[in-house]
Amino acid sequence: MHAKRPRSEWRGCLAGAAVVGLPLAFWIGCEVFHRVTSNPEPATTYREYRATLPTPQWVRQVETNGQTCYLAAGPTRAPLAFPSGPPVYVFDVSGALVDWSLDEGEDVKFQGTWSKLPGSRITVEELDRVLGQGNELLQEPQHGPISDEPK
Repeated sequence: MHAKRPRSEWRGCLAGAAVVGLPLAFWIGCEVFHRVTSNPEPATTYREYRATLPTPQWVRQVETNGQTCYLAAGPTRAPLAFPSGPPVYVFDVSGALVDWSLDEGEDVKFQGTWSKLPGSRITVEELDRVLGQGNELLQEPQHGPISDEPK
C-alpha cells in the first residue's frame, strides 16, 4: 500500500511548479501576443496597415527586378518576445502588401528575397506621403544608401 504524502511536500511541489510554470506561461503568452499583434491580416494595403498596426521603426526603399518596393519594420510589442529581427512588411508602389515576415532575422527566405537588397532609408513620413495618399513615387530618397540593416 502507498503512503500518503504529507501536505507540506505537496505544497513544495506546487510552489516549485508555480516558480517554473508561471514565468514559462507568461513567456509563451508574450510570444503568442507578438504573433497575433504583428500579423497584418486583414490589412492588404499600406493605408490599412497604418490604420491597424503601430508606426514603423524604420523604412527602406529597395529595387528588385526594376520595381520599387518599401520595407517597413514594425516594433516587437510583447515584453518577453525575443525575435532575432523585427516584423517587416513589404509594399509595392501601389501600396499593396506583397509580403511580410514575423521575424526577419529567422526568415531565411524573406532575407534572400527582400532584406539583402540594396536600398535607401526613407522616413515614415515620406512613405506615408508616397503610399498613404497616392502621391508620385519619390525619385530621390532624402537619405543616403545603407549597407546594412538598420538597428
